[in-house]
Amino acid sequence: ANGIKYTDLREHLVKVVYNGDNLRSIPVYVVFDDDGDNFVQFRCWEVANFKNKEAKALVACNELNNTYRWVKFYLDKDADIVVECDARVAVFFFNQNLLILGKLTRILEYCAGGSGVLNVAG
Repeated sequence: ANGIKYTDLREHLVKVVYNGDNLRSIPVYVVFDDDGDNFVQFRCWEVANFKNKEAKALVACNELNNTYRWVKFYLDKDADIVVECDARVAVFFFNQNLLILGKLTRILEYCAGGSGVLNVAG
């Protein structure tokens, strides 16, 4: 699709991998609505692990959720930061969805770099 490399993992799930400066690779999973609705969810699992640093993770997620309105950051049961973003899918929304996907990866790159809030996991 438009020069983007992706892997079909199973029905309704596609993996797109971006390379970045601060994160070696940024796997973004595109979850398609199985009800046939025109919505997808961009999801990044295991962005950073905060095992034994869960309090710092919650503070980081709160800060990121206050900064980025359309992207949701949360801590999963394995102390990994998960990032999600919803988008509407339609042929005429394709370029907008590419922009959303690109913005999501730039946010992750920024948050993982230097003094970024996700860098404290390391």
